[in-house]
Amino acid sequence: GLLELPTDRPRQKVAGARGARVPFELPRAVFEKIAAFGRAERATPFMVLFAALSLLFHRYSGQRAFVGGTPIANRQRREFEDLIGLFVTLAVLHADLEGDPTVRELLERTRRTALDAYANGGADGAPLFQTAFALETTALDLPAWEGLETAPFELYSQAAKYDLAFMLNQGETISGWIEYNPDLFDRTTILRMGEQFRSLLEWMVESGGRRISEARMLSAAESQQLAVEWNDTLVEHDARSYVARIEEQARLRPDAPAVSDERGSVTFRELNQRANRLARRLVREGVGPEITVAVVVDRGVELVIAWLAVGKAGGAYLAVGEGVPRARWEAKAPLIVSQRHRAEGYAGRVVWMDEESGWSENLGIPVAGENLAYVIFTSGSTGKPKGVAVEHRGLSNLIDWHVRVHEVHAGDRASQVANSGFDAAGWEIWPYLAVGASVTFAGDAQRQSPAELVEWLRRERVTFCFLPTLLAEAALAEDFSQTRLRVLFTGGDRLRQRPPATLGCPLWNLYGPTETTVVSTWGQVSGEGAWAPDIGGPFANTRAYVLDERGALAPIGVIGELYLGGVGLARGYLGQAAETAERFVPDAVSGEPGRRLYRTGDLVKWGRDGRLVCVGRSDEQVKLRGYRIELGEVETQLAQLEGVRAAAVVLKGEGERRRLAAYVVGDGLDAEELRARLRERLPDYMAPGVISVLDELPVTTNGKINRAALAKLEDTAGSSAQLRGPIEEAIADFWLELLGRRPAPDDRFFELGGHSLLASRLAARIRNTFQIEFPLAIVFEKPTVSLLASEVETALSGGG
Repeated sequence: GLLELPTDRPRQKVAGARGARVPFELPRAVFEKIAAFGRAERATPFMVLFAALSLLFHRYSGQRAFVGGTPIANRQRREFEDLIGLFVTLAVLHADLEGDPTVRELLERTRRTALDAYANGGADGAPLFQTAFALETTALDLPAWEGLETAPFELYSQAAKYDLAFMLNQGETISGWIEYNPDLFDRTTILRMGEQFRSLLEWMVESGGRRISEARMLSAAESQQLAVEWNDTLVEHDARSYVARIEEQARLRPDAPAVSDERGSVTFRELNQRANRLARRLVREGVGPEITVAVVVDRGVELVIAWLAVGKAGGAYLAVGEGVPRARWEAKAPLIVSQRHRAEGYAGRVVWMDEESGWSENLGIPVAGENLAYVIFTSGSTGKPKGVAVEHRGLSNLIDWHVRVHEVHAGDRASQVANSGFDAAGWEIWPYLAVGASVTFAGDAQRQSPAELVEWLRRERVTFCFLPTLLAEAALAEDFSQTRLRVLFTGGDRLRQRPPATLGCPLWNLYGPTETTVVSTWGQVSGEGAWAPDIGGPFANTRAYVLDERGALAPIGVIGELYLGGVGLARGYLGQAAETAERFVPDAVSGEPGRRLYRTGDLVKWGRDGRLVCVGRSDEQVKLRGYRIELGEVETQLAQLEGVRAAAVVLKGEGERRRLAAYVVGDGLDAEELRARLRERLPDYMAPGVISVLDELPVTTNGKINRAALAKLEDTAGSSAQLRGPIEEAIADFWLELLGRRPAPDDRFFELGGHSLLASRLAARIRNTFQIEFPLAIVFEKPTVSLLASEVETALSGGG
């Protein structure tokens, strides 16, 4: 298939014609080894170089089969032999790296491919590739003409014929240029690619019997940069638990405000004393270190009291958020803390919060960094609930980093917005209370209305605010100028919007699975950029590695899976040893005994600035009609269209009926207009066939896009126009049969999931039903219901 290299900038609908190039040269000693290796394997230097280039492109793209091209002289025909002129044509070369071949096997496949291409004399028509490779000899093989002297003359048009082309010459060594499209690639990317090409060549000629999966592509310097320099995050931190730090604040500033909600507020003294009374009751019920207590309490002051009480008793609170089914958590907690008005016939023992009594002094129960602090239940891609067990040392590291880096002090006031079952909820609370700042809970009205939320932030004089990604993107359209915000944080999903210049405070995008104690990477979001905002670099005492499918470090710019390690790594999944072993794996990068890494399942790549770019989920990378598509890239382009507040794209249908469907939220949006504007930004194969305008995107209880719910939604038509007449109705019925949905008159066949095979079937149905001549080409030339119906009408009237 088509080679799809990751680019530094998004590919546009119409490729730019501007070109650029960087020099490339092999040391003579390397060239001599290449020539000797080729002779031993009955291969030319061209074949050796193309095999290495195939391996390079495989590493960048992850593809095991793709096509490239090369110019050939095309003078096989005898009548061309003595003619002056350009007879060059383009040959398609198929790269085949399936099955992890040895270097010799790869070279043999390349040799056969090249010989077949030469024998067939090239390809007619438009090239089938966007990468090219040419190796010319310095000596000119021209016929001898009396009195005519010939000499080589270099001509460079400064135009990009391809995305990327290696145009080399063979003399005493090999040198030339790497030409590229600067609208897609940075110069530094191409220079680095040239270095990696050299490294692969040097490895290959020494490694004929080794598998290509063992290939060495990184230099020692780049390995050091990726593994060590960009993970130099080790810092000393305050290892005290959140309990000890809040008890200190209760002693230092007992009358200062601590927590408030719509129903009231408490000071640090009141918070500490009420938590102490509840904690003593929990201890009497057997709570201590490593004991999990489910907290089923409304968001607000009493939630903080309950969580703090469990910590004071030495236990770990199991955060039960709104809308979480009881079956998900009840079996994991022998004891439940709840409120009388939430009584639900719990199976376990219950401690009711409204039965306060007993001493209010601190209990002084010690906890170690290795003890459990809390448990959060998530649902993985299989839907099987998993309870993530987080230790005190990870939470202490998060609190210390947050306070230190963002200079939180006692005069600050933070908002609490997230669902209490979302791990970010604790992060919205503990760092602030740990230094004597206050926390205020947003009500449901504010959490559901960006305008009311911003007004509430102003009224409550909030200085620090975290918003889940979807809510943050909606809120960025509001006026923050009257607020006192010092920092706005967001996280939980892929951020697609950038902050307006009027925001008035920095916006930080934070990334971190629940399995890594809320935050793993962080970065400030600028107001400009071609791609969606990145997720920054690893934060304090955290390691972030991008690894390829072999578990080796992926070079800068190459997509791989993100693995995370460090102090914040969770213990694992509560009572699920097999699932823990699958996702928490030994750290093979550092090689240090006992170190572990968490496999996130997220596809990322390093930018040359040491910041991580999130490409998408490994389970959200789809293949459609031979093209590999990142749904996140399509969503980003949609979200950047004027008027779109939020966007999501899913793959729908089965087999031949698979298609992309998009869902957007915004005011006054027209689906057909959005499709037209999107077609200006994306290649046809990436454009969703259906765009549906919704009032809101469905979300999970944690505020993330609910893609499973989207996949079940009925698509709305791309146009509100109705079908006109029996011919359009009949053609629409054919589409329904072939594509699985009934179209509007102006819907386009190939955007709804059609492809050449289905187009052939559509043309056959039209021929058989209307008994007319109807060439397949018409479906490609006029791919809407209305245009096809017009062609049928013309043919029936005898005008075709």
